[in-house]
Amino acid sequence: MSGRWSYNSGAPYATWAAVGALLEDEQGEVVDQALVLIPTPDLPVEDTWHTAGMRGTASTLIGQDVFVPEHRVLSVPAAAEGVYPRSSHR
Repeated sequence: MSGRWSYNSGAPYATWAAVGALLEDEQGEVVDQALVLIPTPDLPVEDTWHTAGMRGTASTLIGQDVFVPEHRVLSVPAAAEGVYPRSSHR
């Protein structure tokens, strides 16, 4: 997965990032909208936010060919309807 995500308060101090993604099929058609969980070491921070009083907001996370396993992808439309993945570790 590759992309750029802006306005990430606390990113320099976080261990995980939850970012939005459009999921595409083999033809490039969007088939789902998802929330994706990625370890922050996989997402370098581009320091472009220099507003007074907001130094904790590190503007942009950058992902380049980041592998995201299926268990870290949440379908937003499904979640809005109450359909969530269930953990098998109970």
